[in-house]
Parts: sequence; C-alpha cells; structure tokens
Amino acid sequence: MANHPDQPAFPFRRPNPLRPPGEFERLRAHTPMTRVTTRLGDTSWLATRYEDIRSVLSDQRFGPHLHGGAMGWVGEARTGDSLFQDPPGHTRLRRLVSSAFTARRAEEMRPRVREIADSLARAMRDAPRPLDLAAWFGYPLPITVISELLGIPQEDRKQFRAWSDTFLAVSDETLAAAAQAWSDLNAYVVRLIADKRSGTGDDLLHALIAVRDEQEDRLSESELFMMAISLLVGGYATTANAIGIGALHLLHNGQLGALRADPSRVAPAVEEVLRQQAGGGEMRRVAREDVEVGGVAVKAGETVLIPLEAANRDPGQFADPLAFDIGRAPNPHLAFGHGIHFCLGAALARVELQEAFAALADAFPGMRLAVPAEEVGWSVRLLDEGPKGVPVTW
Repeated sequence: MANHPDQPAFPFRRPNPLRPPGEFERLRAHTPMTRVTTRLGDTSWLATRYEDIRSVLSDQRFGPHLHGGAMGWVGEARTGDSLFQDPPGHTRLRRLVSSAFTARRAEEMRPRVREIADSLARAMRDAPRPLDLAAWFGYPLPITVISELLGIPQEDRKQFRAWSDTFLAVSDETLAAAAQAWSDLNAYVVRLIADKRSGTGDDLLHALIAVRDEQEDRLSESELFMMAISLLVGGYATTANAIGIGALHLLHNGQLGALRADPSRVAPAVEEVLRQQAGGGEMRRVAREDVEVGGVAVKAGETVLIPLEAANRDPGQFADPLAFDIGRAPNPHLAFGHGIHFCLGAALARVELQEAFAALADAFPGMRLAVPAEEVGWSVRLLDEGPKGVPVTW
C-alpha cells in the first residue's frame, strides 16, 4: 500500500505514562477504523473499539503478522516454526506445551512463586533507598519462575536477560546491537538444547527435547528451538512489565495498603493492572480475504493494527475507563488477547502478579514512589510499553 503523508502517524505519542494516547479516544468517537502510517512508513488500518479489536483477534480470516523493519533480523521464515502461525501448525505446537501452563499447574506452582516473591522482598528491605523496584523485584521474579520451569541454570539468567532486553528494546538506532543480541541468544539456546540432550532432567525443555527425539513428526528441530526462545522471552518480559505498571498505578493511587488490609482484593486488583497494560501497540493481523470490520472493507492482504490498550479503555465496554479501579467488576479486558492465540501463559502470569503484589503489600506498607509518576521514564519495546524503572522508597 502506498504511503499517505496526511494520515495519522502511529504509534501515537504518550504525554503521560499513566494515560493512553488521547488519539485513541478521539478516533474511537469519530473514525474508529482509520488508516494510519506506521513507523515503517507503510499504511495500515487502526482499530480503536473493543468490539472491533476482539472481532479481529477471534476471526480466523485474519492471520498473524510479524512486520519487517526492526524485526527483520529475526527472520520471517523462523516465525513459521513458532506458535505465532495459523492452524494446523499452531494447534499442534500449542498442544505440546499447554499442559505445563494450565490453571491447575499454575496453582501448583503458587507456593514456589510466593517463596521467590518473599525472598526478593526481603532482599529489597536490606538495600539502600531509593531503589528501582523493577530491577530488584519486577524482573527477577518472572525470570526465576520461567527459568526454573524450563531448566535454565541460575548462572545464565543474568546474561539471558541482558540479551533479551537488548533485542526487545530494538529501534532503528539500535538495530546492530539488537541483531547481535539475537544472534548470541540463538547460540546460547542451541548450546542449552545440546547440553540438556546429553543429560537427564524433569524440566519442560527436557520434555520437549524428548518429544523431538522420540516423535519427529510432532516437533522439528527448528520448532524446538523457536519454542525454547518463545517460552524464555515471552515467559518473563510482559509479566515483568506488568509488575512495573501495576506498582506505578498502585503507588500513585495509594492503593498498595488496601491490598495488605484485605488480601481478597489482590486478584481483582491484578485484573485492573492487566487492563492498564500499554503493550502490543503495534500488534497486527493480516486479512487472508476481504473482511468487513467496524463498517469498513478490509481487503485481502491489508493489515489491521489492534492495540489492546485502546480496547481496554473503550467506554462502551468499561465504565470510567481511564480510572484505576482495583474493585472493577466485571473486567473483561483483552490483555491476554482473545481467540486461538490467547496467551498460553495467562494462568501462570496471574499467579505471579497476585503473589508479587501480595508480597509487596505485606513487606512494604509505607512504600511510595520516589519521583512523581509523571516523571517516570517510559520505554517502547517490541512486545510492550512500560516504565524503564520504578523508583521507590519507604
């Protein structure tokens, strides 16, 4: 599609870390399906209403689409070996790992998640203040959980995070560093699979290797590799970001103490934190055939941007959508997506977030932001957007 300079440029600028860009509200009221120019200079449809975004997510006439540009070094061919593809490949691969991420399995992991969260909180108490909650708590918690699930050695986790942070933060200016980090992570995962193949263990990666080696028709070597990468990175990055965003909102609104006073409020508070997620602004789907969405004709081959943040602030679905309400009910947010690509790790993420905020509320009744929320630095990454850090004191 041709580039049209008179179209709005997307993504939109965010003047306040606690608020979505105002363009979502204005477009939703007047042109809920509109053409925009993306950061890559191409044209795409942008959906801003909850019902349209949910429809695109669930309509199998739309397929997954990873755009080029900053993402080009990942390699379009490799995505065909990942969970991010159409059925039947998606169905086969998801079935191989789904049992490790059921709600029941997540509940079985809850005591260990609580133990990790409490340990990190204790370490924070002994550290000089102010400190960055994201660095001390938000990232280490999900990294530890997913590493233990997959069997990643503890001594490798710091380097793994450095690589993934580098390529997730990729922009045109940091393309070379991102490509190198991706290459280094690739090489590490290849070595990790080889090491595990020569030994025994009861972690998820060992189980996937056994499937590959014993039943080749169910999992190819390239699919095994991409599954390991996807679970490693996807298993920590967005959850870590949610902890940062949640802490930012809870502290800004003075509501962390409410969770300590009434632990039953933790679960609904987590759902509101998830609704506040700013991630996936450039999530997109490509039309496999001509489809009508929101009263406009989307032609086969055209892409539709489906920012979950816009859906989760739609006043047609949520009363007072800009308010942070830890008692909001019902709360049918789309933070984990919808349809066949609904987030595989949703149940585990919920457990991690619930235990994270319960631990923080219990350990730090006097915690507060060390700077005004509006001054918190913001980062736009491949998978999401969120605070660069959350400076706190108590």
